[in-house]
Amino acid sequence: MKYTLKGRIAAIRRKMPSDDVIDYTFLSGGGEAFALVYADTIADKTAVGELIVKPLRELKEKCADVEALIACPQVKPCPDYDEAAKLIAEGCAIVICEGKE
Repeated sequence: MKYTLKGRIAAIRRKMPSDDVIDYTFLSGGGEAFALVYADTIADKTAVGELIVKPLRELKEKCADVEALIACPQVKPCPDYDEAAKLIAEGCAIVICEGKE
């Protein structure tokens, strides 16, 4: 199964069809495609930018271990889209890397 950003974002949006849910795609410094999905009104966007986006953008090569790179104690694997929807509703941001589980 191919894990595309577009497909994974669409799967999360089917679980959370709200205008408040934002997806933001970007490239890391190593050229990898990432996406963040979060609830705009409850996620801490400053923390998301500083603790997730900034470290990924500063990479000079591909990221072998996203969890280890991101300086956020709440970072953990998200096993399925139901869990992703629950975490987003709690104010967490979901990090998706193109082609990785």
